[in-house]
Amino acid sequence: MPTFLRKSPFLRVFFVYLLILVLYFILPIYLAKTLVVKSPILLVLFYLVNISIIFYFSRKSFLGSYDLQLRKQKSQEGLNILNVEYSKEIKNSIALQEKSMRYNSLGNILEEINSSLELDSVTEILASKVFSLIGKEKGVCLLYLIDEQAQKLILFKTKKEDKGLVIKAKEGNTLDFWVLRHASPLLVEDIRNDFRFDLDKLTALDARPVASLISVPFLSENKQLGILRLDSDLSGAYSQDDLRFLSSISDLGAVAIENSELFKRAQDLAIHDVLTGLYTKVYFMERFKEECKRAASRRVPLSLLMLDIDFFKNYNDQFGHTAGDIVLKKLSSII
Repeated sequence: MPTFLRKSPFLRVFFVYLLILVLYFILPIYLAKTLVVKSPILLVLFYLVNISIIFYFSRKSFLGSYDLQLRKQKSQEGLNILNVEYSKEIKNSIALQEKSMRYNSLGNILEEINSSLELDSVTEILASKVFSLIGKEKGVCLLYLIDEQAQKLILFKTKKEDKGLVIKAKEGNTLDFWVLRHASPLLVEDIRNDFRFDLDKLTALDARPVASLISVPFLSENKQLGILRLDSDLSGAYSQDDLRFLSSISDLGAVAIENSELFKRAQDLAIHDVLTGLYTKVYFMERFKEECKRAASRRVPLSLLMLDIDFFKNYNDQFGHTAGDIVLKKLSSII
C-alpha cells in the first residue's frame, strides 16, 4: 500500500470504495461491451471468482483480527497480572518498611526502659510504646504483674482509646489465665470463632466487648512476671507480625521489670532491719526530720512514742541472744 494511503484513513476508505466500483460495476460492463459477451456465464464466473477472492481475503482478515484480539487479551491479562504483582510488591515494601521501623524502635525502647530502675516508670514506658506502635492508639492495652505473695495477677498499667472506659478485670480473666497456664503468646482474631474460649462466660465476667486480642507473658528464666496485652472490639485487629513484635517487646520488658523489682528489694533491704523488718534508725531519723518540718509548716502537733523492753539485757544473758531475737521479732510483729 502506498505511503500516502497509510497515513490517511479517509484516503484508504475512498480507495477501497473506488476499487469496488471499478471491479464490480465499471470493469464488467466495459468487458461485456468490448468483448461483446452475450452469455452471462462469463460474468457469473467473474463474480464467482471475485467473491471467492473476497471471501478468502475476508476470512484471512477475520482470522488476523481474531488472532490480534487474542493477543490483545493475553497482553491485557499479562498487564493485569503485572499490576497485581506490582500492587503486592508495593504492599510488601510498605509492610517491610513498617516492620523495619518497628524493630528499629526496639533500640529506643530498650534505651528508655534502661534509663530508669523505677518499676512504675518502666511499666509506663512499655504500655505507652505498645499502645502506640502496635495498637495505633486504638483499643485497650493492659499490663498485669504477678503479686508473689498473693500469687495472683494485679492490673498495673492501662492505656485506653476511650478514656472513660472502666476495666473490671483487675485480676485478669480467662484469656489472661490461658497465657499464664501455657506460658506462651496468644492471638485471637475473632473471639466468636475461637473454640478455646467460652464467649458467654467472658461476657458475663466483663461487659467490655472484646473481639480480638494479642497477649504475651513476661518471662525471665522460666519465671512469670506478668502479662502484656492488647485487645480491640473489632475482629482481625491484630496479626502474627503484631504478636511477634509484642513478644520482642515483652522479652525486653521482662528483664527491665525484674531489674526494677530487684532494685526495689535492694532499696527495701537498705532501709529495713533484717531481723525485725522494721525501718532502720537512719531511715527513721530522715523521716523524723521531714515530719518535724511538715508539722512546723502546718502548725500542727507532732507526737513521738518511744518503747523499751524491761530487763531485756537480763533476758539475753539468761536465755541467749537467739531467744532475744525471737522476742524482738514478736514485739515488732505486735507493733
